[in-house]
Amino acid sequence: MIQVRDVRVRRGGRDVLHEVSLDVERGAWCALIGPNGAGKTTLLRALASGRVDAGTVEIGGVPVRGMGRRRRAQRIAVVEQQPVAPAGMVLAHYVSLGRTPYVSYFGGEGAADRRVAAECLERLELTHLATRLVTTLSGGEWQRAVVARALAQQPELLLLDEPTSALDVGRQLHVMELIDGLRADDLTVVSATHDLGLAAAFADHVVLLGEGVVVAEGAAAEVLREDLLSQHYRGSLRVLTDGDGHMAVVPSRGPR
Repeated sequence: MIQVRDVRVRRGGRDVLHEVSLDVERGAWCALIGPNGAGKTTLLRALASGRVDAGTVEIGGVPVRGMGRRRRAQRIAVVEQQPVAPAGMVLAHYVSLGRTPYVSYFGGEGAADRRVAAECLERLELTHLATRLVTTLSGGEWQRAVVARALAQQPELLLLDEPTSALDVGRQLHVMELIDGLRADDLTVVSATHDLGLAAAFADHVVLLGEGVVVAEGAAAEVLREDLLSQHYRGSLRVLTDGDGHMAVVPSRGPR
């Protein structure tokens, strides 16, 4: 589904990404992890736009940079880390904006578009807030609204930048499980996250970035190793595994 080859992105006179290559299968969940400044968000933006200083980014064998804006929006949805809530807009209208790539230039939303938007509100448990102004939503409600709008695009590829940072633990699991369930319809997911536990729980493929390069990649058990994580996060971390193979990463405080 995704093929990244030798990608380089420069910002402020330095390489933020350097010679990054990556393959993600259709229907997989790829988690990008790494400390602040490692290049996670930059790589997500390269996947979304194809704009790189060197190398290539292809989605389904098609260069992203060569796609028209409308076609790109039909195939790729992005949930940004800090999206701006538009003033004066109610939630139902905001989520329906996800249908914009499918509406003709001289037409309006059809019944199918309204049905998809309503289904997304229901899936994210937001129906009761449909007439609320988005600027009055709580942080967690707003974050779910952004996910709902992205899902209304019915994309092939969903790019998530810290999608659960404003959610409590229960809502985190609800949103992640919802997205995970959509992979049965061949949705491919790439998420940038600082939550290593959620990466271990949901991602098929984990990519550890460090200073703009791929340090390690593979299954969670191969990448979420105490030596690798402690080295690149510059802190003592422990990886715990229960009897069912579920993993958790926790900070390890030395003796006082």
